[in-house]
Amino acid sequence: MVERDPKRAAQECAAGEEALKAGRTDAAEAAFERAIGLDRRNPRALIGISDVHFDRGSYGKAAQYAAKAVAAAPTNAAYRVRLGDAYYKVHRYPEARDAYAKAVALGDATAQARLDKVIAKLGE
Repeated sequence: MVERDPKRAAQECAAGEEALKAGRTDAAEAAFERAIGLDRRNPRALIGISDVHFDRGSYGKAAQYAAKAVAAAPTNAAYRVRLGDAYYKVHRYPEARDAYAKAVALGDATAQARLDKVIAKLGE
C-alpha cells in the first residue's frame, strides 16, 4: 500500500491539468490516477479524471468522478457545474438542475444560464 502523500498528489494534479490543457488526455489520465493513488480523496484528481472522461465522451463515468469530487469538496461551485454538465449529457436532468442550483447558491456566475436551460428542458 502506498503511503498517503498529499504534496506529491498535488504535483501530479498540476501535471495532469497541464497535460489536459495541451490535449494529451492519456498523459492527463495517468497523472490524475497517480494522484489518486497518493491521495484517494483528492478533489482535483477526481475532477481531473471526470474531465478526461467528459472530453472522451464517456459522460456516465464523468458524472461518477465529478460526484466523488463534489463529495470531497462540497463548497467548490465549479465542480458542481461540471457535475451538472455531465448529468445533462446523460439526460439526468433533475440531478443536473440540482447541481446547477447548488452552484448558483455558491456564487458561480456560469451556473445560472445552465440552470435556466435545464429548467426549460424539464418544463418547470
